[in-house]
Amino acid sequence: ESITCLVVGGGPVGLTTALLLARQGLPVVVLEKYSERLGQPKAHVFNPRTMEIFRQLGVDTARLRNEVSSERAMMRFCSSMAGTQFGAVEADLGGEHCPELFLNVSQPRVENYLMETLAKNELVTVLRGYEWLTCSEDKDGAIESSIRIRGSGEERTIRSKYLVGCDGANSTSRKALDIAFETLDNQPEKPVYYVSVHLYADLSHLPEGTLWFVLNPAAVFGIFIAYDKAKEWVYAITYDPEVNPTDSWVEEVLRKRLEEAMGEKVDYAIQSIVPWTTCPKIATSYRSHKVKNAFLAGDAAHVFPPTGGLGVNTGIADAQNLAWKIKAVDEGWASHSLLDTVTTERKPIADANSRQSKLNEEVMNATVGRIFRTMGEAGGPEQLMQDPEKKKVVDAAIAENNEHFKSLNLQIGYVYGTPPLSRAPDDYRPENVPGVRLPQAWVEV
Repeated sequence: ESITCLVVGGGPVGLTTALLLARQGLPVVVLEKYSERLGQPKAHVFNPRTMEIFRQLGVDTARLRNEVSSERAMMRFCSSMAGTQFGAVEADLGGEHCPELFLNVSQPRVENYLMETLAKNELVTVLRGYEWLTCSEDKDGAIESSIRIRGSGEERTIRSKYLVGCDGANSTSRKALDIAFETLDNQPEKPVYYVSVHLYADLSHLPEGTLWFVLNPAAVFGIFIAYDKAKEWVYAITYDPEVNPTDSWVEEVLRKRLEEAMGEKVDYAIQSIVPWTTCPKIATSYRSHKVKNAFLAGDAAHVFPPTGGLGVNTGIADAQNLAWKIKAVDEGWASHSLLDTVTTERKPIADANSRQSKLNEEVMNATVGRIFRTMGEAGGPEQLMQDPEKKKVVDAAIAENNEHFKSLNLQIGYVYGTPPLSRAPDDYRPENVPGVRLPQAWVEV
């Protein structure tokens, strides 16, 4: 079989890449090795830039927005969800600078909308249950990919002019393309260990909120993510595997943690329990030197800590940067060297976002430690809130997380060719210089 573009991976970045290439008039096949998506809802923060790109691609963003909560994006710090509230930070949704605002919505729902949009496009074929194995470049420059149909075990070969690997942090395509994946500043790997509990529960009675950072008096820290307050949640904790081995996180232990963190008797049903790790890493190049028309995007190209919600959004912007360049080269009005700019333009953005995500993680850890210490000195959460001086300490600790939730400059203010961290993450200023996103303006006709 011979096609123009082959996309490896059917997550949000892979599906968006397919839509972007099809928008340029290029036929695309998407290979997704799983017949059905995995259970956890994963990403939940889709920022203004991502939502703008979705809108340009014909995704019904207005309907999607109407399906989810219109509450303010409050990030709450508390002793339990029903207990003492220490304070909150409100996220910057984009405001006057964006036609599409920040959206708190589960990744599966977004993928459904992308698939719905793809189904209307005759240039895109999505094959589920097809596993990409490896590839090589033939004498004519075409890419020959070996794939396996997982249901039957049958192997086939697909020839394509272009290949985009969007197959996640453990990317098979990145390894096959011989692209190194390096830690920030080549520091030793220090993974952070998480366990996530996906559950159904109706907690719609709670105040407005997206995240609840729960610090209970027993010195236990966990995070509730509201995908849908009336139905779908994830409770996540970090752990040290040398103290609590991964296999110790059995349902009985996690139920006790969950119920303490909720702080009230609530009916809930656990859907899945998933341990996972993360360590910031970035590919040395987004274009393969081994197979010249093969590229990486999304988590295949960069992995960040989840603090800041920048991962999937950076991947969507990678795809937007790449697709038109493939079209330009394919039509012959740009040289192949244009494709090298995918790395020179996007890698610095990933580096900046990775560093900010890591900083967010460090600041959050410091905040948690300070609140726990102050709570211990006060004798408990209620006593803390009744002590004006100790309350000031907690207020200041929470306020230090502003850049975690207010990063519009990182999202839409970067300028290709200039240092991405030249201004603070929350210091967005509309500009009209080469390499910047065109500032928002409404035009009446």
